[in-house]
Amino acid sequence: MRFTTTGRAGLALACALVLGACAGQQTQYAWAGYDYALLKHYKDATSNEELADALGQIVEKSEKKGHVPPGLYADYAYALYAAGRGDQALVYFRKERDAWPEAAPFMNDVIARIEGKPVAADAADAAGSR
Repeated sequence: MRFTTTGRAGLALACALVLGACAGQQTQYAWAGYDYALLKHYKDATSNEELADALGQIVEKSEKKGHVPPGLYADYAYALYAAGRGDQALVYFRKERDAWPEAAPFMNDVIARIEGKPVAADAADAAGSR
């Protein structure tokens, strides 16, 4: 079977497309080992302090690349809070709220609870129970 010049060019193009599709995918965000840190924490029962340290490094790398994934600030903040570092946690809960406006209602409630302020849902429940 002999290929014409057009056939060879078509075959070469098809091969290039197939091989190009196999190349590593670029993601929009810099996850930097986020999944591994969570797996290690849940599987090996690492401490909240160890998780906070690992997530802190991931946040730092992601910030340097300019694309912090959604939820990363909140996960880091929660790890800080669970490790007893509430003041630092508030900083990152606020960063999550500011970076992802759709998270604002939830983050505002979390922030209010940590600060000991009344939360809108609690006020509505209290008003309804009168």
